[in-house]
Amino acid sequence: VKLPPKIAYERGSTPMSYKIGQDGAFYMAMSDTLPPLAWSHVLSSKNYGFLATEAGTGYMWYKNSREMKINRWLCDPLTTVGTEALELVTDSGCFSLFASGDGWPTVVEYGFGYAVWRREIQGIKTNATAFVPEDIDARVLVIKLDGNLDGCKIRYFTELTLGGDNELNRNISTWQDKDALC
Repeated sequence: VKLPPKIAYERGSTPMSYKIGQDGAFYMAMSDTLPPLAWSHVLSSKNYGFLATEAGTGYMWYKNSREMKINRWLCDPLTTVGTEALELVTDSGCFSLFASGDGWPTVVEYGFGYAVWRREIQGIKTNATAFVPEDIDARVLVIKLDGNLDGCKIRYFTELTLGGDNELNRNISTWQDKDALC
């Protein structure tokens, strides 16, 4: 498939490969840039769901995807970032655990009920798995890191909406629980 010149220029021209595994999962590998359009995977249970792309997770909802948004919907297949960020923070900078076109190769796996992002950043192997349990109205992120983790931290951010009307967002306040795990 030949990309239009404008998109090939904006997103780079490094090839991407993809395949369907014997387990039925969809795998795609990007060496250092993102594909020209987002490849998405919807994961949900009866009451809770989220949209995953190679550039990460984003757009979560509870019961009704229009009226009960948890974070902001981005209706732009060309965007390279979602409404959530999950980053590895090292002494030399911050690096997305999702594909980000930052020069670090990524393998994305979309399976039945889960999404996985695998990267190796400065010698640290990262594996982020997202899924929605059938019996809990939540999205679970499991993060595995392997390598020299001295001074490393994980940082998470999302832009909360908590409802269908973006005008009401100004009334949302957040805090950090000092007794939380991180």
